[in-house]
Amino acid sequence: MTRTFDLEPEDFMGETRGRPRLLKTYIMEVNSELPRESNGTSLQISRTETKLPEISVLSLISGRKHARFFVDTSDKRFWLLHTTDLADNVDWLYNKLVSSPDANLDKAWLPIEMMESVAGLSGNSFRGFGLRYTDYSALDGEGEGPVAELRMHFSGSSPMDAFNALKAEKKLRRSLSYSMVRVKRGNRSDYVIEELDYQGRFIAKGGTSIDDYVGLIEITRKLYRDTIEAIERNSLGIKEVEGRTLIEGQAFDLTLEREILDIDSFIDQLVSSQMPFRLWGIKNKISKNHYQVICVDLHTGDSIDLEISPFLIRIYLPKDSCGNTVLRLYSNLQHHFDSLIKLNGESLQISK
Repeated sequence: MTRTFDLEPEDFMGETRGRPRLLKTYIMEVNSELPRESNGTSLQISRTETKLPEISVLSLISGRKHARFFVDTSDKRFWLLHTTDLADNVDWLYNKLVSSPDANLDKAWLPIEMMESVAGLSGNSFRGFGLRYTDYSALDGEGEGPVAELRMHFSGSSPMDAFNALKAEKKLRRSLSYSMVRVKRGNRSDYVIEELDYQGRFIAKGGTSIDDYVGLIEITRKLYRDTIEAIERNSLGIKEVEGRTLIEGQAFDLTLEREILDIDSFIDQLVSSQMPFRLWGIKNKISKNHYQVICVDLHTGDSIDLEISPFLIRIYLPKDSCGNTVLRLYSNLQHHFDSLIKLNGESLQISK
């Protein structure tokens, strides 16, 4: 980490060979043990235990690409993967690992509101952001939205002023999705400047304190875990009460400000089995603008049902299914359809 701080703290450029490597950490959701080899994706996986029971070394090899991670399994479900290997190799191999059909793994998918919450916590200073939005409905050249693609970086002492100025532009306001936020944590002498992206990756960009670097990660991991567990507590199931069978739980409503004009095409992209949504499904037309979709989450194989109309996506998550599916769908729709999407009518409000 010491070598990391030879770089300019405000440098948004990526790593290149020959420069000091940045310390990177990924939050990964794990629902089963890692396989030794992922034949379906030509990915070789090797995990070596250390003398510390909660720390192991994970090696990934595919072709000429290779990377090594130090893995913290102190949280049995949300592991931390630390590395200083070259970013291009690491990101490519990590994506290959997470999408492997041989392992029940997923990324942490952070919605816009959660990233703002982390940046605004006590002891943190919001120092910059990146925006990345690609309208999926515009990929075939037929998109109806005013913005097909938007990418931007801002660094400085007043990032929210810049963000609010962008939101004031009517044609941009539905396309403002954080790809990352930059946070300074600590005090004048002991601090870290850290970037957090919406797929649960942290990068140390400058500073003097490894404790503050790890502290921000732990705070984010706990916030994310608490949100996932709240979703799962509210998933749909049945229970027996005095001889009666009752339904418990709730549906999760994603409300849109932007209308889905071509629902058929929208659903086809949503359940195409591809990243980032990782859903496969069969659609059933209920009425002109109302569809039911029976889906399988390719992360765990859990079932999930959707109802989709022009301004609403209703999610029925069965009991014992993975709550990460809801945040993956929510976060990626913010980046590929409508950044002003709301969950249950609010900004990421889940009943406790």
